[in-house]
Amino acid sequence: MKFDLDQQLIACLRRNARLSVSELARELGVARTTVQSKLNKLEHDGSILGYSLRLGRKLSNAEISATVLLEISPKALPAIIKALYGIADIRSVKTASGKHDLVLDVATANTHELDKLLDKIGQIDGVIHSESLVHLSTKFER
Repeated sequence: MKFDLDQQLIACLRRNARLSVSELARELGVARTTVQSKLNKLEHDGSILGYSLRLGRKLSNAEISATVLLEISPKALPAIIKALYGIADIRSVKTASGKHDLVLDVATANTHELDKLLDKIGQIDGVIHSESLVHLSTKFER
């Protein structure tokens, strides 16, 4: 039961992280103190790392989003990660198994900026090959 309530709370927060403790308690049918206690526990044990803002297209300059797949020299991984971290248009970097070693989520203002970003990524020492997949539309996001 305890696990179920944690999962229900997380599901509510995924839908709308701005819900107040009172609103969460009402939606889950439990006391405010129970919700507050659960939130404190989930934050303390690292299950909830924080709450963030996601900008919509209207306020974001990022009109173009893409996934960039990188094949890299394994010994260069730390230096490549450091170089990628310094590039603001890169939203996330994940390691992967298979042909590609890194999966990047990127967003730029336009295709010209995307082209410049791809050139910049390709010039990083240790990057062997890159492949980009431009996102055409988002069907849903969580």
